[in-house]
Amino acid sequence: VDEEFLQTLIGSYVGILKKGVEAIALQMKLCMAGMQAVKVAEMGGSLVLFSREGSVDVGPPFNNLLWWDGLLDEIKPWS
Repeated sequence: VDEEFLQTLIGSYVGILKKGVEAIALQMKLCMAGMQAVKVAEMGGSLVLFSREGSVDVGPPFNNLLWWDGLLDEIKPWS
């Protein structure tokens, strides 16, 4: 396994999209909140990966399902 890729996963989160929600809606919400350094990647099915560039902390909004305003069914740290 590529060590650089593993470092990307540390501090990342996995979310489950609500039915009918597209990943682009999540990316737009992040951008509007000033978190352009956080990237959303579709993983298949309804799973999405939230990763960060550099040492940006992605924790606070990610730990609050209400912040996602009905876009996600669940979100949790990558493990």
